[in-house]
Amino acid sequence: MKKLLITGLLIVILSSCGSGGGGGQGTVEVSGQVTGPGGAISGAEIVTNSGLTTTTDSSGNYSINIPKGVPVVLKVKAVGYKGYLGGGVFTKDKTLDFTLTPTSNNEMPKVEGISN
Repeated sequence: MKKLLITGLLIVILSSCGSGGGGGQGTVEVSGQVTGPGGAISGAEIVTNSGLTTTTDSSGNYSINIPKGVPVVLKVKAVGYKGYLGGGVFTKDKTLDFTLTPTSNNEMPKVEGISN
């Protein structure tokens, strides 16, 4: 009888630790829009430090599910624009909009040992 009671109690405890419980279980949705001076940026890529990735649609909108309560780094990049790097710990769904700055046409990347 004690064994059955302990087993039942263990099942209840384990089931309460599922996706809705604390301790970083489950995911949250981070969504928003990526824009530049000319408006929405289609095809921008959002990548996390854990390798999760998504791409913006034709309106610049994106949505990505990330682990709840875990530190996450977000990198936003698009061809012709300077990237964004930031992050945080997300415990609930969040809207994050990004405004990227275009790289200038005459901007040359610095290469170590070569002066521009």
